[in-house]
Amino acid sequence: MQAKQTGIGRVAENLIRHIAQIDLENEYLLIQRADLRTPIVSDPRFQVVHFPFDIASLRNYLFFGKVLGRHQPTVYHSLQSFLPFAIPNNVRTVVTLHDFNWIQRPSIAGRSRWRGWVSRLHGQPMHAYATRIADHIACISEQTKRDLFSLYPDRQKPVSVIHHGVNRRELASGLIGANIQKYESTRFILSVGSGRASKNPEGIIAAFAKIKYEPRFADIRLLFAGQIDAAAKLQASVRRRGVENNVDFLGTVSDAELAFLMERALLLCFPSLWEGFGLPVIEAFAFGCPVIASNVASLKEIANGAALMIEDPNSVEEIAQAMWKIITDTSVGERMRREGKKKAASFSWDKAARGYIGIYKRLMKENDRIK
Repeated sequence: MQAKQTGIGRVAENLIRHIAQIDLENEYLLIQRADLRTPIVSDPRFQVVHFPFDIASLRNYLFFGKVLGRHQPTVYHSLQSFLPFAIPNNVRTVVTLHDFNWIQRPSIAGRSRWRGWVSRLHGQPMHAYATRIADHIACISEQTKRDLFSLYPDRQKPVSVIHHGVNRRELASGLIGANIQKYESTRFILSVGSGRASKNPEGIIAAFAKIKYEPRFADIRLLFAGQIDAAAKLQASVRRRGVENNVDFLGTVSDAELAFLMERALLLCFPSLWEGFGLPVIEAFAFGCPVIASNVASLKEIANGAALMIEDPNSVEEIAQAMWKIITDTSVGERMRREGKKKAASFSWDKAARGYIGIYKRLMKENDRIK
């Protein structure tokens, strides 16, 4: 688990809560960062062990095997796309793969172009290692599964596709800060994510600046929700395009605040250059928020039929036209709200949790046979 509310951290919290509700038979060992002290679930079957290193750090790869050796779990599940070295032979392993951006698209995967290429240096061997030694591989989309076999065609491991989920009621539960509450009656376009190049924030800003030339859109704001990795760069882009008085960078928001924003947004703009899944898309669907999504990678899989799909995410004109269409044509917006809610109903954390529990039980049975 990450201390910040990252995408993987939010996935982990939701899965753990639903696993606790469903699996009343097994005991669990939860590995959490030392600075994350709030328990995810209050259940004696879930023991928390605090680990001082970040899950993606070199120290985790080198030393986490000792933690597994000390506690001897039957199954170890890494929700990050990596596995540590020196895993005890009697511990079965599951790894969840999100995407292969660090390997396939390093120039847009990192906080900057050079960071992406540096990350590729360790990301490539660590992905290769994890996919080679894992007893079971879980992919968060069919796209990630295709990429897995494209990169490693010799892998002969069981592979499951388990989509992320969404729970409207759970997501909307909590307090709303005054800095978010102030948007109650504001017309705004929402963007959610890290702000990395793969999320196409520059394209979103450019398209927003394009529609702002129309007087009837003068009051509309653009809100970026999430811990932006390159905030200074994006703020410079906003100033360069003359919309600095109409764009707000909100930073990390709580689940309840995200729900508040999605319920009120004119639309969620999500024209990613590549996605392993795209969790904000199905969350927006659940709250009846129209979505602009690019017709690439996993977004074709999870959003098609409910979002306004753009063919070329590099086309500022196409993104701007999609914004204009949703804002001005109420029938389009209403249809997207209806279709989005239908689509969201097919993604649930309960379904995802049951998928992972099934994997754990199969691996435990295999372990019993080996013994």
